[in-house]
Amino acid sequence: MSGTITEITTANPILKRILKLQEEQSWKCDKCEFSCNDFTELQKHSEIAHNEQVDPLREVKKLYVSKDKHRLTIGELFGSRITSRHNQNAILNIVGKQGMGKSNAALYIATETAKWIAKHKGGKPEDYFTIDNCAIMELDTIIPIVKNVDKLRYNIFILDDIGASYGARDYQNVVNKAFNKIIQTFRDSNTLVILTMPDDFLIDKVPRKLAHFQIEMTTQIFHMNVSIGKLSEVKEIYKAHKTIYPFVHDNGVKYTRCMFKLVEGPLHEEYNRRRTEIRKRMTADCLNTVEEATNQISEGKVKAIPKYQQISEEVKQIRLRDPTLSQRKIAGKLGCDVGTVGKALKYANQ
Repeated sequence: MSGTITEITTANPILKRILKLQEEQSWKCDKCEFSCNDFTELQKHSEIAHNEQVDPLREVKKLYVSKDKHRLTIGELFGSRITSRHNQNAILNIVGKQGMGKSNAALYIATETAKWIAKHKGGKPEDYFTIDNCAIMELDTIIPIVKNVDKLRYNIFILDDIGASYGARDYQNVVNKAFNKIIQTFRDSNTLVILTMPDDFLIDKVPRKLAHFQIEMTTQIFHMNVSIGKLSEVKEIYKAHKTIYPFVHDNGVKYTRCMFKLVEGPLHEEYNRRRTEIRKRMTADCLNTVEEATNQISEGKVKAIPKYQQISEEVKQIRLRDPTLSQRKIAGKLGCDVGTVGKALKYANQ
């Protein structure tokens, strides 16, 4: 097999263009007026004259690194959402162990968002958030908030440790069902609702699924009076029936963490006073309940749980696995009468 060798000459127009581009390439020093046509020369110059290395990708980075020095703040993140022309609200879940600064983080976000809204929409920060916008530990403390929600546009509300009385295990309770509906009504109110909880399993799935953002408290730096949390959005993949938590992106920047300073002054003091008062009352109520139950046990007056309530969950699961199964066959499986199965199904579907 034979072949020919083509001689490469500078007369070739394509080669001439490449060589010309290489000749025109100029590397300039950021520290002084030095310039050269070879990157290695620039590297040597920087090491000798400035005692530093030159980033070989600096020219590439200029193509995609934003020159905009503006960085998103926590107040702008939520304030710009609820005040936009798109009629949006925001629900934020703050999750973390006790003592990680969840309540302070909620107060910090509320005050910073109120300042941002006041700056861009007018008024004072107190027009958008005060201590009266906080419901602490008890469900009934949310009643005044809900009554005024339509009158207070762009307001921020905190439901702090509401899981102490609003448990997922009590989802059939009438009050909790009503609260789920209340959470959904915040949609048209242009408000920011912040829920704090030790663990999201303590809250029913409705407010968990409706949340737009979540902050997981990760670090408490006591000597600096700050706490740090992992910030993420809450998004649903409906086809896969899966919830994902991607980090917040804005203007080409990924925000993975946020820092909260200690909120001091009258707001912090009044919040602590109210929380302490409510905690003492709840503790006393719990002790009274335990004492009454103990007395009933000692007197043999404990009321037996009806059979249909005991088997309600089991009957429900059997019916879900096989919807065609009759109540008579279910009764045969469980060793009870048909009427008890009917009551159990009715109780389970309440």
